[in-house]
Amino acid sequence: MTLGRKQSTIFLDELVLSGDYLPPRLLYRENELTRLLDSLSESLSGEKKLVALFGLSGVGKSTLAKAACRLFSIGLRRNRLNNGFVHISCYSARTVNALFSQILKFLSPYSTTKGLPTEQIVKSVDSKAIEQNLSFTVVLDDFHALKSDVASDFFAHFTTGKVRLRPFNFVVISHEKNITLHKKRLKLELIECAPYTAEQVAQIIADRVERAFNKGVVPQEVVERVTKLGKEGDIRFKLELLRRAGRIAEQKKADSLTLEHIEEALANMVDSHILEHLPTLEEHELLLLYSICRSIRSSKQGFAIIGEVEREYAEVCSRLSIQPRKHTQVWEYLQKLKKLEIVLTRISGKGQRGKTTVISLNGASLDSTITEVIKEIRRRGLSRSERSNTS
Repeated sequence: MTLGRKQSTIFLDELVLSGDYLPPRLLYRENELTRLLDSLSESLSGEKKLVALFGLSGVGKSTLAKAACRLFSIGLRRNRLNNGFVHISCYSARTVNALFSQILKFLSPYSTTKGLPTEQIVKSVDSKAIEQNLSFTVVLDDFHALKSDVASDFFAHFTTGKVRLRPFNFVVISHEKNITLHKKRLKLELIECAPYTAEQVAQIIADRVERAFNKGVVPQEVVERVTKLGKEGDIRFKLELLRRAGRIAEQKKADSLTLEHIEEALANMVDSHILEHLPTLEEHELLLLYSICRSIRSSKQGFAIIGEVEREYAEVCSRLSIQPRKHTQVWEYLQKLKKLEIVLTRISGKGQRGKTTVISLNGASLDSTITEVIKEIRRRGLSRSERSNTS
């Protein structure tokens, strides 16, 4: 069955390739699952706990959190304890008001919070949880997208007694290890999700292929090719690539996936880590990335030099009626993009006059990256006029 569509000649169950799928067994995450379950259980004694899952993009952090919370809730309900969990993306909920609105929606699906002050929503959350005699775990996914003052204010509502329910847990998911909020009031535990090895990646992909596709549809050469694409341990990217390639094969009424289908799908893919970082970039960092992409496309060489990028950046800022930053600040933004592994830099070599910094994207599709950057620029409402200049 493929998400409500007619029976497919390609897919057995397309949902298996989505980020919402929970496999019956978490391959190579058994130890982390046990640790997380143990940590959640400690809240039953009244201990306030903050568990941070950290690791690179696409290594199964969100799936691990969902699996652990579901098992924890099932175990408590068997013992007649009312428990649940709410999974919130910090990309979509970036304020204390939005975070508590998501929790209230979990507790009372038909509640309306639009226009309500935060404190009123918090009181509703508290009263609903008490009324239902419910304890729950709050999972904050993409925690790195949340500003530190917002996170501190959010946690403070629980640690200072504004929300009275007991017990409760917090699980935050981030690619960053440094979680320092409220260490005095919330016991902090760090659980690292290390990158999968090449052998582990191959086994996980093979397992998902077997569950997602009809028998014989995906040749071994395709599986081997997919396991080598994208960042080595980024399972999410590889599964999405398979899903898109499967859709292409369906559209072309093919009987099996081919390497050509994979390459066609790959041309429109963006690495998971870029999608994770885009919402967290400061305004000028985002505009610089946009300028880098435009400069690379104009050069038609797969790279751009720093001088060209700075001129493009100044023009973009001018169109947006934004004051451009000076060279030193632009250089710092570039180093940030490099540290995040969004771009690569090198010193120019033979064939170029003088020495200068050469900038390229870190293996991502240029056109797809530009598309995602434009989406983020528009989401922030930086300028309507820029829409006519994004080509």
